[in-house]
Amino acid sequence: MTDLADLTVAAIRAGVAQGSFTAREVAEAFNANVAAAQDALNAFIVATPEQALEAADRVDAARAAGQPLGKLAGVPIGMNETVVAYFKNQGIRVMLSIGGITYVDPWNQALAEDAWHLGIHAAAVAEELDVGIEIDYEENQNPDLVGLQAFIDAYRSVHPFDPTGADHAARLTIDLAAGDRWLIALTERATKRWLRLDDPNTTDVQEQVLDYANAMVTPRQSSADAYMGHWQEHIDGKPQYDPPILPLAPAKLTGSLWLTGRRPEPECVDFDNSLQHPAA
Repeated sequence: MTDLADLTVAAIRAGVAQGSFTAREVAEAFNANVAAAQDALNAFIVATPEQALEAADRVDAARAAGQPLGKLAGVPIGMNETVVAYFKNQGIRVMLSIGGITYVDPWNQALAEDAWHLGIHAAAVAEELDVGIEIDYEENQNPDLVGLQAFIDAYRSVHPFDPTGADHAARLTIDLAAGDRWLIALTERATKRWLRLDDPNTTDVQEQVLDYANAMVTPRQSSADAYMGHWQEHIDGKPQYDPPILPLAPAKLTGSLWLTGRRPEPECVDFDNSLQHPAA
């Protein structure tokens, strides 16, 4: 039998709904994976295996009673409503990021197989948790821009662009790395098509637009000036490239910092010894 923890979201949803396996069996498989890797990865600040089993039992009970199942019934979710509510109650807006540097191949595969439904599923997660979604597709060589456009179109078919920001699930953003020298093809397309409201190549910008680009800093400590220099590349663009990378309006750019390890960095708790202090 295939390891349940290796199944896709769609396969888990279908298997639980059809009775091929129970939601508890899925939860037990994922709990085992988390327990085996937690010391090495510390992927979850707080692991809650008992809550996962309780949620799974509720899904199994609903299926046994013939009740309709939710869109993500039986699918383990590391970020749930309780965690989201905690941050929202502190006035913090919550975004979920799809992907990362270690998920380039899965992104490529998913876009090639069914980019539209990938976008639909992302929109369902956003609606379920009332959060925004960040596209973290870090393909530097030959990104599937056609597939990514289909993903965006699908997401926007469920959650149209909301310029007021009131609809949390409508916030769709993209990671464009620290500066303009890494995800070049992706950044060129994003600045030309997805991060502007005056695109002459589309008749309905509400279905095309992203809210903003997110620029990370590099994971290695260097200097505040270096970090700000990387972000400035996004603002200035790269007119010397062919095709050029267009300047990005400051309102369309956010910067993010790394929180590393279990010991808080000075950037979070000790301003006098932080990288920001000399540049203040």
